Amino acid sequence: MIKCKKWRREKYVKTGNASGKQRYLCKECGCNFIEGDKRTNEK
Repeated sequence: MIKCKKWRREKYVKTGNASGKQRYLCKECGCNFIEGDKRTNEK
């Protein structure tokens, strides 16, 4: 299952393509992310 990188929620919508991969937008926090992206938002 696809989850938001920031809040780990499953409420998202498709927002287009980036580098040939599907891009998503989290409905709760507004974070854009790509499935399988290995970057994290840890500080």
